[in-house]
Amino acid sequence: MSARAEARAEDAEGDLAARRWAESGLLWLTGPLGAPPVLPTSALPLVADRAIAQLAALAPAGAFSALGGAELLAERAAAYGFTRRGRIAPAGACRLLEARGGWLAVNLPRDDDARMLAAWLEDDVLARPAAALNDATWDAIAARIAASERDECLARARLLGLAVAPADPPHAAPEEWRRVALRGARAR
Repeated sequence: MSARAEARAEDAEGDLAARRWAESGLLWLTGPLGAPPVLPTSALPLVADRAIAQLAALAPAGAFSALGGAELLAERAAAYGFTRRGRIAPAGACRLLEARGGWLAVNLPRDDDARMLAAWLEDDVLARPAAALNDATWDAIAARIAASERDECLARARLLGLAVAPADPPHAAPEEWRRVALRGARAR
């Protein structure tokens, strides 16, 4: 495929992802609270749609006929009362924080995550019980990350098993949402 054809395909896919984001209701979850919605560049709605299609292929005929992956994500958000919160994920456990060299998605939903903050960011001030993961603690985390290199923060988080990722990862094509690796001989 030529570079021009590849660019057109990417544009078409981006347009489809944007349309699915808006049609499903997910658009109302993105952007700052009190501001107009922001259309993300993520292919998430297409990945969710294809995941449901794969599940439907394994299920009895018609079991998933009226279900779209993007709509399922939007319905779940509505059921939990999630709203737009800017750089804070709807459930509140994940935040986008800027470090030197880029942004990080920092997800700290478990009690153990808060206990590891001092080790992760090498800051005794962050040695707090899990219940203390409040706005003041998040502000301290953000300040520490802002003074650190993104890749260094990421490497330390991975060593500790924390759910931290670059917030600007390369986008994989939606078809690549899963990989199947066969190992060993097939059973009879």
